[in-house]
Amino acid sequence: MTNPSSSPSLNTSARADIVIAFTVAVVMVLALIGTFEWPAKAAIFPRVVIVAGIVFSLGLGVVLVWKRLRHATAHQRDATVGSHSVPAPSDSQTDEAEYVFATAGPRAWTKALLWIAFFLVVTAVTGIFVSSGLFALLYLRFGAGKSWRFSLIYSAVLSICLLAMFRWLLYIPTPLGILTGF
Repeated sequence: MTNPSSSPSLNTSARADIVIAFTVAVVMVLALIGTFEWPAKAAIFPRVVIVAGIVFSLGLGVVLVWKRLRHATAHQRDATVGSHSVPAPSDSQTDEAEYVFATAGPRAWTKALLWIAFFLVVTAVTGIFVSSGLFALLYLRFGAGKSWRFSLIYSAVLSICLLAMFRWLLYIPTPLGILTGF
């Protein structure tokens, strides 16, 4: 594994993560403002989703800024004590999920993009309910290496929850498939 302290990509990635988190929050605030032109009943669900997105993106941004400031403070403290060596990050710091985009290789990117393309194509052909269940089943089994039992149960619950939420409770139109019309 490469040493992240020698690579500027992690610092750039951390800075980019902060910018993206706050940019998403701003876009969601603008979307929330846009919902006030809609009928009140039609705006309930989008507003709940948007507010949750604002809370999570602002929370992520604050946590990332706090971590960056804490790291900078520790680095300055080490410099004032006279320590010129920067300690190597621990494995828990180098394997954090937030830096997966900075450290993933071409093979990992290709696999991820192929899974996304598969989901989009299957959604266009079969609709969101069938494609979400099928995607969850295949990805969990072959992409994440989960058992068939876990994958089947998860995909069935996901499909039923989506169907119940969007078709039976909220009556929100969802993408229909070319083949299924469902």
